[in-house]
Amino acid sequence: MICLAPLPLPWRRILSRAGWPNSAYGRHSNHITGDTQKDLPTAQQSLAAEGLARLARRRPLDLTKIEQLTIQIQSDGAALSTDIPTHAVLSNVATAQSLPERSLDYLFSRLDRSEGQFDFNPLTAARLLACNAHFLDDRRKATIKEWLDKHTTENRTMSSIHKALGCAALEWPLEAGELAVLVGRLSPASRFPPRLTNYRGETVISATGDEAAVALGKVAQKYTLDPGLIGRLASIAAARIDLESRSEILLGLAQQWYGDRPKPASIYRRLAASQSDAIQRQLEMQVAIALLKHNFISDRQATTAELMRRWQDEPEPELRIALARILGVTYAASGAEP
Repeated sequence: MICLAPLPLPWRRILSRAGWPNSAYGRHSNHITGDTQKDLPTAQQSLAAEGLARLARRRPLDLTKIEQLTIQIQSDGAALSTDIPTHAVLSNVATAQSLPERSLDYLFSRLDRSEGQFDFNPLTAARLLACNAHFLDDRRKATIKEWLDKHTTENRTMSSIHKALGCAALEWPLEAGELAVLVGRLSPASRFPPRLTNYRGETVISATGDEAAVALGKVAQKYTLDPGLIGRLASIAAARIDLESRSEILLGLAQQWYGDRPKPASIYRRLAASQSDAIQRQLEMQVAIALLKHNFISDRQATTAELMRRWQDEPEPELRIALARILGVTYAASGAEP
C-alpha cells in the first residue's frame, strides 16, 4: 500500500473530530473511491466542511494548507466530481476565499481534459472556478466565461452548470442563452420538494430546478428581471422553505422589490398588502430581514429605527407581530441594541 502525505495536523484535528476516517487525510485512493456506503460523507463530515468554509469567510485560511489539500486530491486520483470529504472542503472554501496557484492551475487544467462521456471533471472544475471568480484576475475570468458560453447548452440539465451560472452572474452579466437555460429549468413542480421515494418506498432519482432557482436568485441580486419571472421565484421561495441556499432567492427578491436603499415605507406597505395572506406575509418578513441583514450599517440603523416607530404606532396585531419579528431577527443578527 502506498501512503500519501497527510493533511496538516490542524485540519486533521477538525476533520477527525467530525468523524472523518483516515481515508480523508491521505491513504491509498481505493479507500475513498470505493463503491461502499461508508465512502459517502456523513452529516458530521459535511458540517466540518461547512465549518471550514464559514471560517474562511471570517478570515482567509492558510494558502499552504489549501495547497496541501490540492496535492492530496491530485494524489488520490478520485474524480473531481466525486462527493468525498476532501472535495467537499475544496468546494466550500473556493466560494469564500482566494485559492493558491497550484489549486487554480489544477482546476484550469481540468476544464478541457474530458476522458469520456461520463467524465464530469470539467463541469465540476468550471463550477469551482466560477464560484471563485470574485478572487480571480480578468484573464482567468475571461477563460471561465468562454468555457460557460461554449458548454452551457450541452450541460443544461446539470445542477453543476446551474451553480456555476449563479456564481458567474455575481461577477458578469449572463448571456441570453445562459439565462434561458436557468429559466427553462423552472416548472410548477419547482414549488414542491422533490420526491425521495415512490409509493413502494423505492428511491427516486430525479433532476430538479432547485439549483436553477437559486442561480436566478443570484442573477436577481445584480440585474433587473422580468416581473413574471420574479413572481415565479417568489412563489418558489414562499413554498420551498426547505430549499438549500434559499437565502440567495430572498436576497434577489429584496433587490428587485426594494433596490439598494430600502425605504421603511415600502417595507410597511408590502406587509400591509399581505395582511390577509399568512404565507405571503411570512415571505415579506423573510425578504425584509434578508435585506436588512445585508445592508450597510448606517442604512440598517435608520431603517430599523423607522420600523420601530411604526411598530409602536401600529394597531393591527398581524402587522405588529410581523414588524416585531423583522426587528427582532435583524437586531439579533447584527448584535445591535433596539
